[in-house]
Amino acid sequence: MEIWKKAITLLIESVVVNEQMVCFFITDGRSISVSLSSVPELVGGAHDAIRNCQIADDSEAVFWPDFNKTIKLSDFLRD
Repeated sequence: MEIWKKAITLLIESVVVNEQMVCFFITDGRSISVSLSSVPELVGGAHDAIRNCQIADDSEAVFWPDFNKTIKLSDFLRD
């Protein structure tokens, strides 16, 4: 007997950024925090530039225009 799992696309509902972390709030109710040190492009950036981000790619990523950097939610999720 085969059991099929329904694929659920997880999307970013909101994002919080501070000098130490990026926190994704996602549609299944979870939040995922990532240390800013794991995103070298953002380390040492001005506080205003680090906070200046927007949800992008149909709510599957966060984009920082001041750094031309995108972080995909899928990079931090495990199956």
